[in-house]
Amino acid sequence: MRVNPAGRATRLNPAMTHERSRLEAKLYENANCHDDFVLFETQEFYLVKRALEVCNGCSVRRECIEVISPYQTFFDGVAGGFLWKEGRRVNVEGQILLEPQQRNECGTPYGYEKHRRSGEKACNDCLVAVREQKARNRSIPKV
Repeated sequence: MRVNPAGRATRLNPAMTHERSRLEAKLYENANCHDDFVLFETQEFYLVKRALEVCNGCSVRRECIEVISPYQTFFDGVAGGFLWKEGRRVNVEGQILLEPQQRNECGTPYGYEKHRRSGEKACNDCLVAVREQKARNRSIPKV
């Protein structure tokens, strides 16, 4: 069990723990930042810019986001080429979105959120779904 920042205990699935340790090993071996992880736990602007430059050329950005799970852990700092504050992506100059990964949820508003939380561009199907949802919401009369 581990405790998340909200103080709630969460159970770790043994199969997921094994998968996570495999991803962590790949991350530590191949990451551009393997010798300077402290740089990535900062909110200082000049260090953030330097960290983003290191991240943008990295081959394991997607795995970094999976291992750190910034959205679930309320992470503060730089991970996967993005600045995170309390688990939310902060828009700063120098961030490059990842290419979209095809998911079962694609084509739905939830799929759009999954792309955003993973630091990816949204796929066309998800963009269409979100636009349609917004149009439906606008057409509903307010009471």
